[in-house]
Amino acid sequence: MKLDNALEMEVTEFNLTVDLPTWFLLDWPGCDIPSGGRLRGPLGWATYYLWAIAPPMLVMFGTVGNVLTVLIIALTFRRIRSVDAMLITLAVSDTAILWSMAFRNWLLNVWGIDIRELNDFVCKLSFFIAYCSVQYSSLVLVILTGQRVVVTLRPYSVYARDDRKRVLVVASCAFLFLVALNAHLWFGFSISTSQAPSYGVAPSKCGVNDRNYFVFREEYYHWIHFVVAYSLPCVLIISGNVLIIKGLWKNRFENEWSLCNNEPSTSSTLSRHLSERRENQRRSTTIMLVSLNVVFFVTQTPAAIMLVIRDYFIAEANTSACSDFELYKHKAELINLVQSIMHILVYFNSAVNFLLYVQSGTKFRTHAHALLTCNRMTSHANTENLHLTDGTYGVKSRMYVLGYLPNRSAKCV
Repeated sequence: MKLDNALEMEVTEFNLTVDLPTWFLLDWPGCDIPSGGRLRGPLGWATYYLWAIAPPMLVMFGTVGNVLTVLIIALTFRRIRSVDAMLITLAVSDTAILWSMAFRNWLLNVWGIDIRELNDFVCKLSFFIAYCSVQYSSLVLVILTGQRVVVTLRPYSVYARDDRKRVLVVASCAFLFLVALNAHLWFGFSISTSQAPSYGVAPSKCGVNDRNYFVFREEYYHWIHFVVAYSLPCVLIISGNVLIIKGLWKNRFENEWSLCNNEPSTSSTLSRHLSERRENQRRSTTIMLVSLNVVFFVTQTPAAIMLVIRDYFIAEANTSACSDFELYKHKAELINLVQSIMHILVYFNSAVNFLLYVQSGTKFRTHAHALLTCNRMTSHANTENLHLTDGTYGVKSRMYVLGYLPNRSAKCV
């Protein structure tokens, strides 16, 4: 049985007959279609309106959020950490997913326009960007999780330092690996010059023209992509999150025990407060990354499960195509609707990261508020001091110097 696109499971790539409606399933047995059978049913119209409404909203919201993420980190952070650099990379990759997949499917399913048919270069580039962006977003989350595991479990080790070079080298190697892994897409896909549709793709002209490459893509690369983009990242992310949560609880109890068993002194109060501030910031960053991983798992898992079991449901629906066409039509439209919902969840994952940063990241939320309200973060000492119960002064002044607190008197520039 032929499989559809392993990356997108697009609802328009189910048959190899150009004149069939797009909601017909793969391996249509070729029975006579009764009068009115080509028209959409209730579930078909539900699928149509889902594609008409959800993708443009997610593309616009996600693009704005990702652009704001880059601007906030680049313009307001005094020092860009390795985590911040990877969040910028993730924003770029998620934007590529939204425009190469969500926007393209919106044009295709609502307006009948396939941008992959513009020319041969766009056909190849569209597949290449779609595969690479999905896989790279998953690997970026794995890299971020690994870095947080080290910071949480060994906060004072040499490997827990904010070494941007080491993290960026790993991210660059991952990107080059994906470029090499997906290089075959430039040779396997092209605009079909024949009248017959390409293997596995209909009715788009952009597809696979070589039978051997079609077998390689569906029998082997289909599962390679599944492992790189979902299964392996999920195993690593879940394992990392378990270690992170365990480490957070351990560090919390150790800090509480240390505070309860050490008498505070005037000379160490400022140092203790700054240490607590750094610890809270580290915990906030960790919680933000755990939130990213949870959303990734929740939104990607249904699509991955559907990709695995979809062929069984298609085969079962095709058994009733010739004997009971109305039943076949209902099953086909239901399969298309479920797959469309799975797609929307995947796009949702790439569109809501900005909200997760604002919700769970204290530092990011502070800088986002400062940028959006035209409140600059100052690095100058403020003369206002904070009088502590033990007589210590200067903590609030130091907070201003380190950029932890916004300068309320700063004007919008």
